[in-house]
Amino acid sequence: QRFPEGWIAVIVVRSGTIVSRNINSAKWLEQKMPEAARTILSASAREGHQDSVLDQTPVLTAWSRSPEWGWAVAISQPQQQITASIIPDLAILFLAGSLALVLGILLAGLISKRISVATAGLASSAAQLGTIDYVPQAETRIKELDSVSAKLTEVSKLLRQRDLQRDAAEGHQRLLMAELDHRVKNILATVQALARIGWRMAEALRA
Repeated sequence: QRFPEGWIAVIVVRSGTIVSRNINSAKWLEQKMPEAARTILSASAREGHQDSVLDQTPVLTAWSRSPEWGWAVAISQPQQQITASIIPDLAILFLAGSLALVLGILLAGLISKRISVATAGLASSAAQLGTIDYVPQAETRIKELDSVSAKLTEVSKLLRQRDLQRDAAEGHQRLLMAELDHRVKNILATVQALARIGWRMAEALRA
């Protein structure tokens, strides 16, 4: 395999002896694996990965081992390459996250302002409930506020209707009181007239 520059690939047998290495093959051929990489030979480790140091370079090593023969293939990549490959992705992720955060804040501000204006209009309408000046809140496309506005409109109509009924009842009551007052005055005038007539008749009889 043509591995990227800096990658180290080895093949080891069950005893831990290296039988192939893509870098410095002559130096390591038939040599034992370093102690830091002996996990590859563990009976329970058929495959896995670990951090280690090879040729004085921090690396991430991944391996796979044959359960039948005990031979293993391990490939190590320098940690610096991994970090270097992650940094651009992290930068893009950071920029995307920052942009999403700014857009979220702007959107939250717009929604908050919209709700604030709609709520203020709702409060203004509520202050005029049952009066002639009551003006229903315009549709805001906010389900909850529109529902409250509709209920306020219904309540305002009921209050206005009750006010009209009360005014009509008060007018009828005033009419009855005026009629009663008129009749009482007529009766009083009749009584006074009879009293005067009686007084005159008494004077005439006395004379």
